[in-house]
Amino acid sequence: MFPGACLLLDRREVAKIKELRIGITGSPGTGKRTIGKELGRLTGQKVISINTIAINTKSGKKIRGEFVVDIRKLRDKKIETRGSIVVGHLLSLAVPSSKLDFVAILRCSPEVLRIRYLARRYSRRKIRENIEAELLDLVSYSALRTYGRGKVSEFDTSQSKNPARVAKRILETIQGKRPKAYGIAKWSESASKSDNRLLRIMRS
Repeated sequence: MFPGACLLLDRREVAKIKELRIGITGSPGTGKRTIGKELGRLTGQKVISINTIAINTKSGKKIRGEFVVDIRKLRDKKIETRGSIVVGHLLSLAVPSSKLDFVAILRCSPEVLRIRYLARRYSRRKIRENIEAELLDLVSYSALRTYGRGKVSEFDTSQSKNPARVAKRILETIQGKRPKAYGIAKWSESASKSDNRLLRIMRS
């Protein structure tokens, strides 16, 4: 049995979970890659990065120093998802519903995201675009529309400094030990209650 699995899974569950096709999506900075690695450690599955596949298969091109994915080319690659955790904010555009059994949508407060983006030295334009996307639930809604309510669940990573804890919550949701949840993020609603707070979030 792989390390960590004994804490959450018995032998029958190990075999069942390892065959599942799991997706993790969310705005940049929500913790997809780190949490994906932790979930892979728990389940014994390999972790696949959509961005890495796009770069390795030349499914896109660099524009102003940034790699821009060509979604049509990427979809043509027919990513193998069996027994894998597929990670990326473009998940719902690149991987059809028929290829995934469960999708974790990571959400994060725009205020926290802004701090993370500044630490990554994102440009002002990139910070604003990504914060607006999270405020408007763009990634989350795209996942809901593509995969349907029965396959998706949101997880708030705003306060979590322990990715293993979030990974455990995702696994417990997959197992049915926790209910799926959607609509947990109310960023735009709370921000709209205060003009100053909205301006503070959006300043660049």
